[in-house]
Amino acid sequence: MPEQLLPDSSPESEPRLRMVREPRRASTSYGPKDDVIGAREVHLLDYVRVVYKRRWTAITVFLLVFGTVTVYTFTATPIFEAKARLLIETEERNVVSFKQVVDEDQTRVDYYQTQYNILQSRVLARRTLDQLKLWDTQPFGGAVDSSFSFRRTLLGAPAAVAGLFRKSDDKVAPNQMPGADETTAQSRAIDIFIGHLAVAPIRNSRLVDLKYQLPDPVLATSIVNALAKNYILQHLEYKFTASKEASD
Repeated sequence: MPEQLLPDSSPESEPRLRMVREPRRASTSYGPKDDVIGAREVHLLDYVRVVYKRRWTAITVFLLVFGTVTVYTFTATPIFEAKARLLIETEERNVVSFKQVVDEDQTRVDYYQTQYNILQSRVLARRTLDQLKLWDTQPFGGAVDSSFSFRRTLLGAPAAVAGLFRKSDDKVAPNQMPGADETTAQSRAIDIFIGHLAVAPIRNSRLVDLKYQLPDPVLATSIVNALAKNYILQHLEYKFTASKEASD
């Protein structure tokens, strides 16, 4: 603390010097290793010491995670994707008024959206299931092997744990009500069928991809080809019916 010597102004004695202490000013500058709350700087070696202290716990957790992922990788069922590409063309119209010219683009967009919904319709799915006779075939129907097996239980444990964190493979078709003439088994089979189907339009083109995912690549290919063929046949039937009704 700085000190100053000041003369004593007492009239009764000789002049003397006395010491006056000045208050210390608070320092507002902090060094690179200073901390406002007074804690010392944490070094990388501190983390290493903590990890080394808990090394057996860390090794056990690592081995459990590594073993679970390894077993699941070798026992998981691979999923194959079959793809078919369709060309959808709009019907040419004779434009005779300016209003029709303005509404032409909107009509074309509505037409393509309608075709995409038809590709994912329950009618087309049921027609494909009937054609390929898939009502009693997994995963759409049929009996499931429920017999107990130690090997199946051991290998299926990682898949069961992973299934808690992901969606089920039996996808359900969204926003589609079952038909009145469908049985419970048929409705479930159609829902699963549509759930594995994906319609992916190609931007700035008239092409659309049909994608179907299944563990069986041969069955997935057969389904996507049959679905594309049934869509074409159904479209021709609609045009033929409309022409016949107009002729009548």
